[in-house]
Amino acid sequence: MPRKIPCAFIALLAATSAVPSRAGECLTWEQQRTTPERRTSFAMAYDSHRGVTVLYGGYKHYARIVFQDTWEWDGKQWALRNTKGPGPRSQHAMCFDSRRSVTVLFGGGENDTWEWDGADWVLRDSNGPSALAGARLAYDSRRGLSILVGQVYDGLSYPYPFQTWAWDGEYWAMLSEESLAAWDLHSLAFDERRGVLVLLGAFGDANLVWEWDGASWDLRDSVGIRAFGNFDLAYDTRRGRTVAYGGTRWEPFNTWEWDGSSWTAYADPELGGSDYHARSQALAYDSKRGVTVLFGGRPRPATNTAKVFHASDTWEWDGTHWMQRQAGLWGMLDHAMAFDREAGAPLMYFGSIWPSHFGDLWEWGGQGWTKVAGGGPGFLETPSMAFDESRRVTVLFGSYSDENYQLVSETWELDSTAWVQQSSAMPPGRYQGALTYDPDQGRTLLFGGWVNYGEYLDDLWAWDGSQWRLVGTGGPSPRGGHAMAYDRRRGRLVLFGGERSDWSSWLSLGDTWEFDGRQWSLRSTSGPSPRYNHAMAFDEARGVTVLYGGVDEETWGLADVWEWDGASWSERPHTGPTGREGHVLIYDPIHRGVLLHGGSWDEDARAIWELGYHELLPDCDQDCDVDLSDFAVFQSCMGEGRGARECVPFDADSSGDVSVADFRAVQEKLSGPAGP
Repeated sequence: MPRKIPCAFIALLAATSAVPSRAGECLTWEQQRTTPERRTSFAMAYDSHRGVTVLYGGYKHYARIVFQDTWEWDGKQWALRNTKGPGPRSQHAMCFDSRRSVTVLFGGGENDTWEWDGADWVLRDSNGPSALAGARLAYDSRRGLSILVGQVYDGLSYPYPFQTWAWDGEYWAMLSEESLAAWDLHSLAFDERRGVLVLLGAFGDANLVWEWDGASWDLRDSVGIRAFGNFDLAYDTRRGRTVAYGGTRWEPFNTWEWDGSSWTAYADPELGGSDYHARSQALAYDSKRGVTVLFGGRPRPATNTAKVFHASDTWEWDGTHWMQRQAGLWGMLDHAMAFDREAGAPLMYFGSIWPSHFGDLWEWGGQGWTKVAGGGPGFLETPSMAFDESRRVTVLFGSYSDENYQLVSETWELDSTAWVQQSSAMPPGRYQGALTYDPDQGRTLLFGGWVNYGEYLDDLWAWDGSQWRLVGTGGPSPRGGHAMAYDRRRGRLVLFGGERSDWSSWLSLGDTWEFDGRQWSLRSTSGPSPRYNHAMAFDEARGVTVLYGGVDEETWGLADVWEWDGASWSERPHTGPTGREGHVLIYDPIHRGVLLHGGSWDEDARAIWELGYHELLPDCDQDCDVDLSDFAVFQSCMGEGRGARECVPFDADSSGDVSVADFRAVQEKLSGPAGP
């Protein structure tokens, strides 16, 4: 947080349309990134000395981004450790040298060798083995060597020859060059019980197993795994098995184990089948906890024309089944969230999303998303959710089209154990209605939405836990895509915006309404631009309603922040998330901040963003940035002798006057030393 330095002469500045509620107070968004971004062609290795799985680099195919970040997984959470070192790369190889307690990295477009000691990357060699395709590393603990295996595309023979190299921590030495019958889609692991390297490589429609005993390669199996595909290997030291995961959409089994003589296939309903993590994922065996860790990959689509995404979730295999440890959920549109004040955590429900998570409920624990309940609602479009504090249940309302294309509405409640569908009479089915909780009267309020183009609703309903009751009419015009929040300080339901359209025209709305429990009142027609698919939440710590994003007539995916204090709207300058629509805002009473999630397929929409406030002074033009534009204020104070009388707050170097030197001193205190 920047140092607070008093700022005088605010009144000298010209008025702007974006004025913070308190002089010098600025909005800041903090991204709660707890997992690596989704990627392929990265590498992982388990550091048995420190008990963490290390991940480096990789490639995001559709965004054409090459990563250079170092992450570590301790069994509970991912931590970003470093963004410097080997530089951007993909298709590199890693292993952990347990004798020297370092993670070894080789290749990825370069012939260099790096080592990670848990704090820093160190370049150990810049002229290692060259022109190796699909290189893999595994640590031979019996011989104390990191073994590198890769193919040489010499253009003379096919299959292309494999080279085997050894790294002793100082030098590379080539051990062999052989024409193994395998393509370059291979993976490598060291079998500690038998003291051999296991190589799995594709050839034709089979995956061949070769083993290296320190002197030569021996073909051990050619009929076990009959599916062509990208597999990765990890050796389970506790069970004495080499675990393989991968395959294609034509292969019903994705998990296999090699005991030294034969393969065993596993069909696991949690992480199996034909459309998940089928290629370019990575495995590492966590010997401390006795599980194989899987991260990332590129799920195979159900059809050849389907769009391919990368995965960013973390799974663990205990030898019997896969367990999802952290969900790398996609960017979301039109999902539902509420803060469970009983559990002290945000909850998120998916009504419709690819990959399918229909009916799943996830909890944000501050370190990642965890699945907490299933078996509830199925496919629901634009669902809404709120937490009923008086009854300590989460209320969900949503709709879907039945086989006759009629909208059917459902109300569900979640207590601490399970979902329960409510059977009382429901409000009419609708899309893009808004739901929020009224703590003063202990009821959940639902307003508006649309049924068909040109058919919009203007009804206000209240749910008390046993029945829905129509409680308000004669207020806002019919609309959908609006947002609501309950102002706990003033006891008012606040509604802003929305849209109304037919087949020929589209109208965005920019009116602000409040409901006091008995009647509606129009409070404002100015403020944020008319818009829809925005989100609002009441900030209990500051006593204002916060609005973010949406769609207006000019921009699809706004990135502005507004605050409603009960009398007027103020736009707040900020930096942070990208523009979006269809997102959610909720208030976190534990950490006393507003949380933002979803709203697009962008990477930052997958993360939780937390809105905070801080003093940034001397930001005298109140644009939440200290730069030369703020120096206009200094001009009124410059000159010898004036600092002691009128401009003491600006006399940063205590010289008795206000000059350019003071401005530079302020910049150094806020953002580090200035340039020459």
